[in-house]
Amino acid sequence: MSGQNLELALKLKIAQTGLENIQNLIGELKSAGIATDGLESDAAKLAAELNSVDGATQQAAASTEKSTQAYSGAAKGVRSISEQLAEARTALLAYIGAQSAIGAAGNLINLADEYKSLEARIQLAVGEQGNLK
Repeated sequence: MSGQNLELALKLKIAQTGLENIQNLIGELKSAGIATDGLESDAAKLAAELNSVDGATQQAAASTEKSTQAYSGAAKGVRSISEQLAEARTALLAYIGAQSAIGAAGNLINLADEYKSLEARIQLAVGEQGNLK
């Protein structure tokens, strides 16, 4: 329960206790033979208003709880998306690294092939007398 809801619930409880005290006073005044007609109607109105406020307070508390749960669900969803994006980033970086390594290996193979080809051409041009080695 949030702080505001708790404060409202406490104020409502205090008002209900005050109403009970008024109703006890009315009972004592009646037993003493004092007329309490106006006081009784005011107490009845107050009781009706307190019941209405109590219902509204309970609805507000339930609504706040639902909002809190919805927010928690959304926060979990955002965390989940963030985790998935981090995993996708890691996978992409691994893929790019592998592609770079494959490209570098391919370039190294081509360079070695070109060197051997050049060496063979020079050998042909110079012949055995040149003895390249």
